[in-house]
Amino acid sequence: TKGRLTWDVEQNGVAFTHTTTITNSATTTGKQSSYAAITGGMSAAIVKTLVPKANGFQNKIRMRVQYSLTTATTGQVFGPWKYAANYMAGNQAQMALPITLASFNGTLTSEGRMLNWTTAQETGGSHFELQRSTDGQSFTPVVTIAAGGSDLGAQYSYTDQQALPGVSMVYYRLETVNIDGSYNYSLVIAIKLNGGNGPQLRLINSLVSGNAFVQYSSPTGGTLQLHVISATGQLMLQQNIAVAQGVNSFTISTQQLPKGWYILQGGETSVRFVKQ
Repeated sequence: TKGRLTWDVEQNGVAFTHTTTITNSATTTGKQSSYAAITGGMSAAIVKTLVPKANGFQNKIRMRVQYSLTTATTGQVFGPWKYAANYMAGNQAQMALPITLASFNGTLTSEGRMLNWTTAQETGGSHFELQRSTDGQSFTPVVTIAAGGSDLGAQYSYTDQQALPGVSMVYYRLETVNIDGSYNYSLVIAIKLNGGNGPQLRLINSLVSGNAFVQYSSPTGGTLQLHVISATGQLMLQQNIAVAQGVNSFTISTQQLPKGWYILQGGETSVRFVKQ
């Protein structure tokens, strides 16, 4: 993901040019000249920039992150406006930017499920809430961890040791909460808890623009119920497929799905794919 800072500066007593919280069409007073990569770490050029004052002694400022349209996964290229707590007079106004999540992943270890995440910056961050689900749709809190508040990002790790008898797949997502009360959810990740020779689901094409080509290995045959779940845990598609014993190949249409990450769940297994 690539991003840059944009800002809006006005004299004290003059309204900002736009009041909409999030919009792709709002103009700004200024912006950084180029985008920079923010995945895996936010450089100082993204976090900090010199903003010129408007005419007058006291100025007010608001700022937000603009993401590159070519790398934005949701189509929404602007983050929410963040307002400086004080006016720019003789001193520089201080502004806290929301948590920018750079990565979130999990692995199965001998001690449990280890979840790791990194932030690109978090000066305006309050805390993280790790949430767990056994069906990919209904999530419950696991732990709350305070944000460090670094403008250069940080790394976090937590091992979930809760026993889950009878569960073959567990899902996690991360809620990032900022000091102003705003929050966002990460993509949903899935961790397989057991192996064996049971049913296996796989995608031939993990990058999908039209039809997803699916292979399903069934030890007995019968009816396979497929679910397509969004990155936020919403059930987007449900379909029943008659399968025979052995390897079955079929397609499912993704034309109605918006662009983004999804989980295809069938039987006891699930796979992730990207709708382009």
